[in-house]
Amino acid sequence: MPQFQIRELMEEARKKGQRITQTALAKAAGISHPSMWAIVNNETTAPAPAILLTIADVLSEALGREITIDDLIEKEEDGS
Repeated sequence: MPQFQIRELMEEARKKGQRITQTALAKAAGISHPSMWAIVNNETTAPAPAILLTIADVLSEALGREITIDDLIEKEEDGS
């Protein structure tokens, strides 16, 4: 299951003075707050790509740099 880095990006935005809430992300993506909570807390396996694109767009605006879906997903380290 992918591990999302949304919480970390939200924290980065907060440190830059941009408060991004799960409620705001949910509203922008057109989903419920509990659904967004599940995504942010890695309690869901595969959110729709359109939702991830919206989250990336909101975070891009807040951070002043391009955030892609790949940026939202934690990279697994190869143990070999």
